[in-house]
Amino acid sequence: MQIRISTGDCRTAIAAALAATEAKLVEDRARLHNDCLANIKQGAEHNGVVMTPALLKEMQDIAQRDADHMMQRHMGNENILILKNFNAMLDYHDGIDIVIDDQDFNLLKDHLPKQNIGDRPDPALAAG
Repeated sequence: MQIRISTGDCRTAIAAALAATEAKLVEDRARLHNDCLANIKQGAEHNGVVMTPALLKEMQDIAQRDADHMMQRHMGNENILILKNFNAMLDYHDGIDIVIDDQDFNLLKDHLPKQNIGDRPDPALAAG
């Protein structure tokens, strides 16, 4: 399925989707780092390891590397590339509106303005 939206609404939705996705990446990276660090500390404490500042720093470095590694495959990274490409494509578009497909809609739906469908006739009533 495809829908038509204004080019301006599309650009606004892309910018909002980019900002939201980038914020989600930062949030998820922090959460993964904290979870990794907590698990490493818990394992060390379980094994009777005495915490020193140097050991804690090493644990933090390990947790950061693990979080960075896990974030490489985060879907948000690919979505950012898609959204940036979509925005670049709009630079070549000179119309007032654009047709988007279901995949584009899926990336943008939370950031598109709601359409007032209450004024549209009900297709079921029109057919009857």
